Amino acid sequence: YSMASMLIEGLSQIPFVFRRIFDPKLTKFIYQNRIDELQRLLKKGILATFGGMIAIIGLSIILFPIVITALVKNSDFKMSWEIFSILSVGALFQCSFLPFSGLLVQGGYPGYNSILIFLFCITNTILNFLLIPFYGIYGAAFATALASVLFICYFKFFSFYLLKVKI
Repeated sequence: YSMASMLIEGLSQIPFVFRRIFDPKLTKFIYQNRIDELQRLLKKGILATFGGMIAIIGLSIILFPIVITALVKNSDFKMSWEIFSILSVGALFQCSFLPFSGLLVQGGYPGYNSILIFLFCITNTILNFLLIPFYGIYGAAFATALASVLFICYFKFFSFYLLKVKI
């Protein structure tokens, strides 16, 4: 599980590269009250990130058993392919929003951004608590994937509630 989780964490860092590009644009649109342009940027950026991450994560899922065996030199790690695949689904959706995850901070709501991150963490913890006893390691993977998808719901809620931005 830890190997699969570590690799997903690494892949999930890719969208943060683009966050540094988008943060100034988000700030400009928010403070100039150009919400329509902001929403268009978000829509295009989320779709583009989703497309790019489908390619990256899809290829990663396909190559995982080969690469992991070559890197670790232990075929036992190939068993984590299913875990990697489950975590990948959640990461794919969450990653589509990560370049724009600075929206609340850029909009002047850093405290709510902290609440957003806390909600993600507590959701993941609760889901793990509920699913691991019944499904073991697969429950842990599913809990984390589901928490990643729920992050999007929380992000959309706060974006609309605080900034009137529909994502």
